[in-house]
Order: sequence, then C-alpha cells, then structure tokens
Amino acid sequence: MVKICTRTGDSGTTSLFGGKRVDKDDLRVEAIGTIDELNANVGLVLTEPMVPELHRSLKRIEQELIIAGSDLASPANIKVKTKRLTKRHVGRLEKEIDDLMDKLPQRKNFITPTGDQRVKSKAEAIMRNYSVHHALSSIPSNEFIWNSTLNTYQVSAQLNVCRTIARRAERKMISLSKQDDINNNLLVYINRLSDWFYAMFRYTNLLADMSEIVWKGRGR
Repeated sequence: MVKICTRTGDSGTTSLFGGKRVDKDDLRVEAIGTIDELNANVGLVLTEPMVPELHRSLKRIEQELIIAGSDLASPANIKVKTKRLTKRHVGRLEKEIDDLMDKLPQRKNFITPTGDQRVKSKAEAIMRNYSVHHALSSIPSNEFIWNSTLNTYQVSAQLNVCRTIARRAERKMISLSKQDDINNNLLVYINRLSDWFYAMFRYTNLLADMSEIVWKGRGR
C-alpha cells in the first residue's frame, strides 16, 4: 500500500522531480499548486451535465494540466525524463479558440461573467442551437444531453472561474521564469488556455440563447 502520510514535508519543504527539496511557498511550488487548483475546478465543471463536445474537451484538458504540473515540477536541468507540454498542445488550443470565436458575435467591451439566467426555461433553445451549430439533421434526444440544458448557466459561470485561475497560474509562472528556467511552451499554453475558457464560456451562453450582459463603461 502506498502511504500518503510520509512526514517528509512536516518541516515545510517538498521535493521536485530529481530529488531537490524546496520550501512549500517557493514560487515553483506556488505555480504547481495553482495548476492543481485549476484542474480541481475543471473537475468541478465536469460534475455538471453538459454537451458532449465540452465534456470531451475538458477531460482532455484535465490530462494536459497534469502534464503541466509535472512539467513545472521538473526543473530544466534534471535528467529525469518527464512529459512536457509542446507546441502541438498550444496549436490545438489555438485552433479550438479560433473555431469558437468564429461562431460568436464580436465584442469590444467587457461582458459580465454570466448572462441572462432565465436559461433554465430555455432548454429547447439550447438543443436547437446545438443542432444548428453542429449541422445535425435532428436534435439529440439523449437524456443526458437534454438534462444538461438545465445547468448551462452554472457551467458557464464555472468556466469563468477556471479562466481567472488560469490567469493567476500564468502570473505565478511569469514570476518563476524571472528566477528560473521553465518550459516556454508551458507559459504559452496556460495563456491560451485562459483564452479557451473565455471562448468556451461565451459559446456555452450562445448555445443557451443566453444574452450577454455588456459593460458599457462609466456614465452610461
């Protein structure tokens, strides 16, 4: 049996891949912990019913965030072989972002984290839009998908939480990069991932016919 309580961290330190021990408030550990927090919130989103394409994408991102944490825990100079994020991971996110943004109305102003929460009464609109945007000949009748329409506004809000945590993870990694080498693809990936959460949050609203509330600035 693998023991969870090793007592090796009782003095306030933890080990990176390769054996180096660092303080638990070290910038690298802070960045790793923020990635872990982000992945936990992705898991929270996945507890909600949702359309299949979003579910598949989030399950993949869970795996990629584990790679991101492993990447951060592996200093560039160690000889331990570990998976790292690559340009391929970045490129896939960029393509998905472009595909999503092509379906969305252009916005020059900020929008609030959630839209019109009357979405609970718009289940049929979600299914209709899902069929239109995916060129389906008929509306999916799967009970799981149908039930997912009722919680779309919660998924939308939780995607926004993920976006903000991704931004914080990026800030932590930028601070770390000023004193230690890290994988540049990791920095780019987490930046794109926050954009991905933003695009997916808006796309989820679109599927639900949920009006975006635009911030019009002071005095308006």
